Amino acid sequence: MKKITQTIKYALLAGTLALGLASPVRAEEPKVNFGYNALETAVVTERTPEGDRSVRNRLLSNVALDIGDFSLGYQGLNEMNNWYSDTYFGRNRFMFGKTDLPLKFLVDTKANSEGIFDTKFGVRYTDLVKKLGGYGYTDVSANQDALNLTMFYGRPLGKGFSAEISQDCTLTNEEKPAHFTELQLNKSITENLSLFGRAEIQNFDEDSATYLVGASIQF
Repeated sequence: MKKITQTIKYALLAGTLALGLASPVRAEEPKVNFGYNALETAVVTERTPEGDRSVRNRLLSNVALDIGDFSLGYQGLNEMNNWYSDTYFGRNRFMFGKTDLPLKFLVDTKANSEGIFDTKFGVRYTDLVKKLGGYGYTDVSANQDALNLTMFYGRPLGKGFSAEISQDCTLTNEEKPAHFTELQLNKSITENLSLFGRAEIQNFDEDSATYLVGASIQF
């Protein structure tokens, strides 16, 4: 695994250098593109042992900066329960490459209340989900410890409804693959407000699934 991930890192560095040499940034006005940016607030349907229900707050961020033929993108998922800082989890990803290409280089980080605990390097590809009639992306990234595969796919269903699935798989040499699945159904109420229900499932074990219902405000 270590040799494979080192090869991936060197390939990324070489590709980035080649991209810069082959496509110098032109003196153009930078353009900022905002994707889906929203604050989700949801209630966990299962009560805690104390009889309470946790509230999950999730901030979704998507923005890209285009400078000539070059694009630098950022995607963030940052959340915590009941605004307790020790429950914080963040997954922040940076993409860079040619603006008109569906394949981008990727830096994928994960963090908790103590700081960044995982960084992987890889690529993002966006054309596969478009060919399937939806929206989303496919990420492949790795470091010396593990290989990660992530696919996010969403599709409008009509009458303001849409369905989304996020499938994440982490492969290591020493342990069984770890899977995390999110299934979400959305219903638009206004242009910026929608309701949703989500199931979060670890390792395809439905008995340990977490179910949430809430609202999303897009800004």
